Amino acid sequence: AIDREVKEIILNAHARTEKILTEHMDKMDALAAYLIKYEKIDGDDFKLLMEGKLTADSKEAQADENKADSEENNTQDTNE
Repeated sequence: AIDREVKEIILNAHARTEKILTEHMDKMDALAAYLIKYEKIDGDDFKLLMEGKLTADSKEAQADENKADSEENNTQDTNE
């Protein structure tokens, strides 16, 4: 009787896990791509990634844009 109950609990948990993973496969793929590129993720970026507001590629584009802005500001500072 206990063996049947344990088996049922495990099978139900397995089915629930498969359902959750299948429903959120796009988020797992986005997280995997991000981690492959950057190796780690902070809480803010994780939240943005899960909300669909950030991707590994958009983060790189943002970093390039920030670098260009920083270089432009440095050029302006030296010209003054």
